[in-house]
Amino acid sequence: MHTSLVKSEDGIGHKKLLKYPFEWAIWYPDGNVRTNWYTHTLIVFFFQTLPAYFVDFIFLCLFMERLVIESRIIGKNSWKIEIPAPFCRSLLGRHPNCYTFSKALSEAVVAEFAGKNIPICIMRPGIVTPAFKDPFPGWVDSLNGPIGVLVASGKGVLRSMMCNEKYGAEVIPVDVCINLVIAAAHARAQMPRQLREVPVYNACTGSKDRTTWRQVIEIGHKKLLKYPFEWAIWYPDGNVRTNWYTHNLIVFFFQTLPAYFVDFIFLCLFMERFMVRVQKKIHSGSELLAFFTMREWIIDNDAAWSLWKMLNPRDQETFFCNNILPVDKDAYLDSVVFGARTYCMKEPVSSLKACRRRITVQYFLHRICVALFYMYAVYLALQVFGYFAGDVSSYLPLAMSPPLTSRTGQGV
Repeated sequence: MHTSLVKSEDGIGHKKLLKYPFEWAIWYPDGNVRTNWYTHTLIVFFFQTLPAYFVDFIFLCLFMERLVIESRIIGKNSWKIEIPAPFCRSLLGRHPNCYTFSKALSEAVVAEFAGKNIPICIMRPGIVTPAFKDPFPGWVDSLNGPIGVLVASGKGVLRSMMCNEKYGAEVIPVDVCINLVIAAAHARAQMPRQLREVPVYNACTGSKDRTTWRQVIEIGHKKLLKYPFEWAIWYPDGNVRTNWYTHNLIVFFFQTLPAYFVDFIFLCLFMERFMVRVQKKIHSGSELLAFFTMREWIIDNDAAWSLWKMLNPRDQETFFCNNILPVDKDAYLDSVVFGARTYCMKEPVSSLKACRRRITVQYFLHRICVALFYMYAVYLALQVFGYFAGDVSSYLPLAMSPPLTSRTGQGV
């Protein structure tokens, strides 16, 4: 710390710091106090904030733990309570994350009221996606779940994600899910008020209209090129992987490292830094989804889809469920990408033409960079091979030379 907005009384504290110095001090303790806010802010920027980002960037390149920026963030949010990782893991038990753990807790609380003469049922939705029809096709107002991944990929900041493309995508549009909740409440009202077991319904596509992640990725990539996002940093060419090591290598070199570098440049230009914060959100969202996208889920959803048959013909048209199957995946994903761009990112339709021109330029830049990367990799491989081949060849003349002879003509 090099400055503080307090009034100095004496220098006793500085003398004691020199008498009892701390371990791992990164610089000589020569901070001072100031009463001028502008001078204080200038000193903080050049001698505290800028070095903090630089040191953390070096730590990142050396695969070391980054702590300078984190300590500044924790200092700003001192109210935040951090649960120790071992205790958190023991608390979660067999649940993979806090999301599923909180769902299980809520179901346990609901089950406690089942025997108290309260009509209760439980609806378990799959991965909730944008609306199919109501209030508008593709309507969405949150970046949680797959929409966050979609937007990050469209912006060019997501290059890799853990997902097995052969598995089924257990997703359900939000309006269909709400219709099933209403239908479940209607069905529960027809049952006896007190039941021995709580009725449970699984709201997902299941075997009714199976869609693989490969289909979602292929169609989604085409729609991202049709409706490109504004301010896309790079061409949206991310992919899914099943190998954890390859995935983390790609994430480190093409997501994390550029994020810290860009934020450092923004810091030097006195601009707002956001890339590291965005990458942390992407990382947490990807980890949450990876548990579901890396596994094959076989879910019995016959009970949920049978709810629609219990409605009268007029309600069946209003609360659509079964009558939309099979879904036109191309048309639905078209509305999903357009909805994410329009309703979630608030990007106007008038900017589409300029965005399409820009993404065409980014495509050629991307191809050139990929070609240069592979050429440089081949060059390095040849250099390394030549280095080791040169070491071996230097011993070959000695091995192939005739034996030395003594003056008497006998071999040595």
